[in-house]
Amino acid sequence: MAKNLLAVEPGIWRRISKAGVVSRFLTITYQLKGQTKFERTGTSSVVDARKLRAIRLAATATGSPLPCGLVVNVLLDRVLAYYVANNLPSLRTVHGHVAQLRAAIGPMKVKDLSPERIEAMQDAWQAITGRHAITNATINKRCEILRRAFNLAKQKGTIAQAPYIRRLKPRPIQARYIQGADQALLSEYLPDYVVVLVEFARLFGVRKGQLSRTLKTMADLGRAMVSWPGDEAKNEQPHPMPLDGPGLEIVDRQLAMNPWCPYLFHGRYCRPGRTPNKHYGCVGDFKKAWQTACRKAGMPVGRKAGGIVFHHTRNTAVTDMLSGPTPMTPHDAMAISNHKTLSMLKTYNLGNVEALRARLAASRVDRTQHVETFHDAAKKA
Repeated sequence: MAKNLLAVEPGIWRRISKAGVVSRFLTITYQLKGQTKFERTGTSSVVDARKLRAIRLAATATGSPLPCGLVVNVLLDRVLAYYVANNLPSLRTVHGHVAQLRAAIGPMKVKDLSPERIEAMQDAWQAITGRHAITNATINKRCEILRRAFNLAKQKGTIAQAPYIRRLKPRPIQARYIQGADQALLSEYLPDYVVVLVEFARLFGVRKGQLSRTLKTMADLGRAMVSWPGDEAKNEQPHPMPLDGPGLEIVDRQLAMNPWCPYLFHGRYCRPGRTPNKHYGCVGDFKKAWQTACRKAGMPVGRKAGGIVFHHTRNTAVTDMLSGPTPMTPHDAMAISNHKTLSMLKTYNLGNVEALRARLAASRVDRTQHVETFHDAAKKA
């Protein structure tokens, strides 16, 4: 065995530098294709090194891929399988992120994927401009999938350590309150079935996908409620939501429409025997119709351009629920909008600007009166 190795136990060693310094990191050895393979573990724990060596020995016996030949695509396949097996609601977007990661680094060997190479990939994405520009938030989501792929491999002992993946500072989310005049203007150019969806979403702040997939069986007029099961909500928790006057009228009207359709909200092509959209039910994806309506209304198109998007109905509903003459408590608003945390609810709340303006005006009046009283007292003195 090489002179620059110090035996710890059979198959586990510490390297010795030319200066005689013993490394704190352990190295394991095993036979691969008739040759002795040396692998630096990245750990100083003998127990962890022993486990990793056992995994390597099992892999060589079964012919499984080792890190020396393991490519990133294999890790991405495994993370996709993880999302499918657990039926995670974000599977659709994960497919898109994985596709971009495959195009950028998929064929690379895992051992060659350094933090510098990952940063170069992030920089290349940031350099894209125009309509295909990628935000830092999207880049972070892609890299979070890569991070999870490495962590899953590390948990199974396929790799000893995961590379550092930097997180970029995301730009502030372009939240927006939909004014009544803007909603009315958009409604002139939107299809009627989208107008109904916007009206309901503006009242309750339900996410587009969840709202579009609402079945008639989820609505209960007797109790004035709509109840979504956990597999239809983003946080995987059941979402029971009470209805008030305007919302109840919409649900009542929708239940009476198109008796052949199981969905509460209907799309342009609703008819017997039609296969619904997997993500948006009978309504379907109306992204192009929304963009067309914005152009005809003379509004910017897309969030990046400062325009109105459907998700802004969520900002609007939360802001309305937490303002007004009798505002809801934050916890009540969370029960309606199905936000998971108070901090996220706070992000969506744009504040009662009119009430703030009234308090500002009142404070100025009080300050003016205080100054006048001070001057009057000074004159008398």
